Amino acid sequence: MSPTCSAPVDGHRKPGSAAKCPVHGPAVGVRSVIEVGRLAPTTFDRVATRSAALAARALVDANDDPEERAFLAADPDTSPEALVLMADDDIGPVRNAVAANPNTPPEVCVRLSTDEEHWTRKGVAENPSTPPDVLVVLSADEDWSVRRAAVRNPNVTVDLLLRLSADESEYVRDAVADHPSVPTDVLARLARDEEPTVRWRIARNPNTPLVAFVPLLSDEQDVVRRAAAEASTPRICAMLGIDDDNTAAIDYLREQEWWTLTPDDPAVVVALALSPNV
Repeated sequence: MSPTCSAPVDGHRKPGSAAKCPVHGPAVGVRSVIEVGRLAPTTFDRVATRSAALAARALVDANDDPEERAFLAADPDTSPEALVLMADDDIGPVRNAVAANPNTPPEVCVRLSTDEEHWTRKGVAENPSTPPDVLVVLSADEDWSVRRAAVRNPNVTVDLLLRLSADESEYVRDAVADHPSVPTDVLARLARDEEPTVRWRIARNPNTPLVAFVPLLSDEQDVVRRAAAEASTPRICAMLGIDDDNTAAIDYLREQEWWTLTPDDPAVVVALALSPNV
């Protein structure tokens, strides 16, 4: 026979009495959490405890100042229950912080991905708890900062990076150019991008293929040339077996067409002879 209890639907109101009840016990279902903590339905993917719901409600109510709630929403130690409550806050910065908090439940990230505030949508795009399919939606957002944030999300897929590599915004393309998972053929294409900021990031990306990197050493923009010259150091060391602390030999070889040389090439032998490794 199933146990019964005459207590109200939200459980025992007398402190401590619920723990001994065979029906309610210390945990309650989502319906009870909604009634006790005034939480919106379909926000939890698990059963929350009555104490957690009440604690969350008390914590949020105690921070009646919007700035205080924004700090609370940004705190990585804030509970998911409290973040659920603040997801419906009337103040934009509070929702923004909730959207970016890694403790925010994925269901809430999905809901906030359609928020009217682009800062909130950007927070969702940055959040590692955001599901990949939501990132796909955000990658088509009207605001470039949201699309750029999607590129930098750890859950971004290669397919999404390919799509955003042709984005109309240079700020989105330069984020793609900086990503470690971008295929080399995409990096080669972005090395010819019309925007110097994109080429600058391509010059700094160690995965850029040599055939695409070399032209950046003579780029029309000084900032790109300097970035490529600086990034050539680890390439020279790796290709020609030069210690990275042998700056004199590296500087000598940088003035040569080092990308055409091999470790036993006379120019490399001369560089090491003039500036032997310590």
